[in-house]
Amino acid sequence: MERKQAEADFANMMGRLRTSTEGKIWCHKWTDMRMCPHCHELLYKSENMVDYMIVAWNYASLVECKQGEDSFPFADENAGLRPNQRAWLSEWELFGRPSWLFLELGTGRAPNDRNAWLIPWTIWLYYESQLEVVNRKSMPWRPNRQSKGFDAVGMLKHYQLNWVPTKGFVIPTPTEDRNHFFWARYDELN
Repeated sequence: MERKQAEADFANMMGRLRTSTEGKIWCHKWTDMRMCPHCHELLYKSENMVDYMIVAWNYASLVECKQGEDSFPFADENAGLRPNQRAWLSEWELFGRPSWLFLELGTGRAPNDRNAWLIPWTIWLYYESQLEVVNRKSMPWRPNRQSKGFDAVGMLKHYQLNWVPTKGFVIPTPTEDRNHFFWARYDELN
C-alpha cells in the first residue's frame, strides 16, 4: 500500500459524506508541510497534531489515520500511534467529543486485499489493552495460527467500513444490517 493511502481514502470518504449530508459534515486536514510566509522555507507539520478534524452536526472530532500491511503495531512510533497522537485523542475524549482511529490494513486492492475500519478511540484503547494482556504487541489483520481470535477482522467487525467499487470505503448507513458507531455517536450527542 502506498504511503499515506489511509489518509487519501479517509479524505475521499469524508468528501462524499459532505456532499451526501448537504454540508453537515466538514473535514479539515492538517497539512504535512507549508511555506513560511516570511522566509519562504518549507515548514513541516507539527507531529503533535493528529491528521484530521471533522465537524459533524456541530460537533468537532479528531481522527488519526494509520495503515499497516499484515498487522498494526501498538508502540512502533514509525508505523503505530505516537505518544503525542494518543494524548490528543484521549484529551479530546475528556471533553465529551468523539475521537476516531481510521485504520487500514492490507497491501492490495480492496475489498479482498485491503480493509478499513473507523474505530472510536475509547474502543480502540480497550482492544489494545486486551491484546497487551495476552502479550501481543500488534493487532494482526486476518486470523492466523498465532492470532487465536485476536485479529482486526474478528475484533473490529462492528467498525468495518464497506467497500463500494465506484466510491471506495464508505461508512455503512443506519439502514443497513448494522448501525455503525459513527452514526450512533452523533445521534447520542444531538
